[in-house]
Amino acid sequence: MSNSMSVRTLWICSCVLVLCTSCGSRQSADKSPSPTASNSKAWSTDTGNAVWIPLDSAADAMGLRIKDTSNTTQLGYTDAMYEIHEGQHRARSKGLSLKLRHVPVRQGNRIYITQEDLSTLLGTPTSWDKNTQKVQIQPFSSQEAQLLTPNANDTPLRSLSAVDKEALIAFAKRFLGVRYEFGSSPYEQSKTFDCSSFTQYVFKKYDIDLPRLASQQAELGTAVTRSELQTGDLIFFTVPGRFKDDKIPGHVGIYIGDGKFIHTWGDPGVQISDLDKGYWKGVILSMRRVL
Repeated sequence: MSNSMSVRTLWICSCVLVLCTSCGSRQSADKSPSPTASNSKAWSTDTGNAVWIPLDSAADAMGLRIKDTSNTTQLGYTDAMYEIHEGQHRARSKGLSLKLRHVPVRQGNRIYITQEDLSTLLGTPTSWDKNTQKVQIQPFSSQEAQLLTPNANDTPLRSLSAVDKEALIAFAKRFLGVRYEFGSSPYEQSKTFDCSSFTQYVFKKYDIDLPRLASQQAELGTAVTRSELQTGDLIFFTVPGRFKDDKIPGHVGIYIGDGKFIHTWGDPGVQISDLDKGYWKGVILSMRRVL
């Protein structure tokens, strides 16, 4: 009797073990691919068909700022040109919504994105060099190059009198010294600006709706030359390094006359700078009249 119960108990335990092992295999097979830890900066999935790249490595390669708050990560120069969300397919690239194939994931204090999705986000081919442990990014397209040439078919968003333009500049100067913050939330909430949220806020005061990013604002209005520049015109600058040759606007300010413009940048935040000498003279990309 005792031997029979022992054999039966052993048989039941064996069945349970087989079932548990089978369940574990099924659960593993159904699980979506995810990064597996390694000593390298890039990870591969357990299926071996994707490479997960740390987003901060891409930011370093492009010379961009990165801001990681809660479940949102932003990249850009003086405003947030790219945005992804941990655990979500949705993303934004230079103001446009897009869908990533794989959801970004977090490991420790770093956010990871697949090499395929990084290419989608940036709009240019990327790859990962295993030897150097660095991301390789192909040159961007130069669609924005047309902004350098005045176009007679472009039109301002709205016409303001000289008096109103001076009032706009006076309003902008009221914010001198307001702190700069990359990827700034609306001023009413954050009491900070980045470059394009500042121009957007100032122009909104005069019922002129500018889009959120410098790269989007650079598509508006009429292109003008330096000799044609007037008070209230927008001035766009390239990003030194990678973006400089690709004609991608990375910074924006408002011309205030006498060879100066107002903008926000680093410390002390909103400030007035010289346009025709020093650093900014060498990185001017285009000038646009929107009023």
